[in-house]
Amino acid sequence: MAAKRKATKRKTSSKKTASKKTTKVATTKNRSPKTVTKIQLPSMGKARLNPYALGYSLALLKAACVLVTSLFAKAGMATSWAEAMQKWLLSYSLSVGGIIAGMAEGAVYGLVTGFLLAWLYNKFQ
Repeated sequence: MAAKRKATKRKTSSKKTASKKTTKVATTKNRSPKTVTKIQLPSMGKARLNPYALGYSLALLKAACVLVTSLFAKAGMATSWAEAMQKWLLSYSLSVGGIIAGMAEGAVYGLVTGFLLAWLYNKFQ
């Protein structure tokens, strides 16, 4: 029986409890000092962007936007957008080959833009 009590004492004494950092803050003359608990958050460091990930995601987004806009323009709904894209993208037209070429050109522009934006963000951070 005595050995069992010692074993339970060892188990309870080996448990770790969370420690709180407390400090006493002085208040006005007539009041007693207050105890304040400080919470420290883990340091996250500097956030960095992956240039390749941002570049690839903007490339896919730009190619998808060119495709969707072209499909709407073929249906007769977004003709003014297609005319604007013909001014911005040199190889774009409303033919099948022109849409594929416009998607490739837009993907290249998105890739370069995303890579440069992430690189500049990381450089000046």
